[in-house]
Amino acid sequence: MKDKQQFNGKLDAVFTAQSRLPDILYCVAGGTSTEIGFFTDIDVGKLESCMRNNYFTAAYAAWSIFKLWIEDDKNAHTSKPRLRQIVFINSAAALLGMPGYAAYTASKCAVRGLADTLRMEALRLSGPASKYTIHCAFPSNFFSPAFLEEQKTKPELTKQIEGTKGSMAELEQRIPSAEKVAKGIITGAARGDFALCDDSMESGLLFANMIGPSPKRGLGVLDSLLATVVGLFIWPLSRRRWDRLCRQDGMHHSKLHDGSIV
Repeated sequence: MKDKQQFNGKLDAVFTAQSRLPDILYCVAGGTSTEIGFFTDIDVGKLESCMRNNYFTAAYAAWSIFKLWIEDDKNAHTSKPRLRQIVFINSAAALLGMPGYAAYTASKCAVRGLADTLRMEALRLSGPASKYTIHCAFPSNFFSPAFLEEQKTKPELTKQIEGTKGSMAELEQRIPSAEKVAKGIITGAARGDFALCDDSMESGLLFANMIGPSPKRGLGVLDSLLATVVGLFIWPLSRRRWDRLCRQDGMHHSKLHDGSIV
């Protein structure tokens, strides 16, 4: 508890050290370069470290800035509410189960749940001084140093399912750059959407299939249509293919383990 209080104190100090409180917070920290792997293959401590690196870094930062904003609102004298935003840089991993991402997916699902909850709580906190909005980005893989590091230890099954097999040159052609993804997130947040999935068609399809309590993007027409198409046609076919790949990988692993394959 003492360590958490000290950590939050440091966050407060960082925010208050600025010339003025920021009106936008991007919660970007996270990744899974050291925790990637099948659930029973990774060290149990990786489950905790992945949650700490991805969920708690976002939750603590959001808690700190929200408390500072609320206190700041008490002394605000504005003719209209200021727009204040928290943007969680989550992952498409929060929208599906992917072998090899057991630790990572759990932490990103937690971030998505936090964003959904804070979106509603932000409505009750908004008032004459500030209008609070919450946004959650769900990017798929993008080319970055962290992605390159993950590729070194990522299981072949994971690469096969998510489409990241190939040389670095080939992947760089297929996978969007970090800069392109960042620009899409900034544009989406400025547009006012809760879910930010502009980096790839895959992210948009996955979100449409897993909307749940989240607001649909734009007027909601496209997400409604995509949800029907994905639910009836795309997902059943993809799931069966992925299940088959998992069984084949398991059989191959068993043969290697018992010495059938030399």
